[in-house]
Amino acid sequence: MQQAIRRQWPTTAIDSKLTAMGKDERALSVSGYVYQGNVKYTDYAFTRLQSTTKSRNHLSDQIESFRIGDKDNKREDDLLDTFCYGIAIALGNSEGF
Repeated sequence: MQQAIRRQWPTTAIDSKLTAMGKDERALSVSGYVYQGNVKYTDYAFTRLQSTTKSRNHLSDQIESFRIGDKDNKREDDLLDTFCYGIAIALGNSEGF
């Protein structure tokens, strides 16, 4: 939000009801849209590889390795969060669900 305000981009904060949900609940709430095929990766996102300690697609790795009920809080999951927020806001109802 700070970057968007600084650059004068039109922004709206994500409703706190959505951000306050647990990660499991958020992922479960958007899983139907993914299962039905309503969500697609762009070619760029699908084929993008980044090398840190190993070469991988961070987006698909974080999304596909997520398991509901896994309490490992050391895993990388920022991309999963943005994936879920984007789906909930774009395909959900007026409250983002």
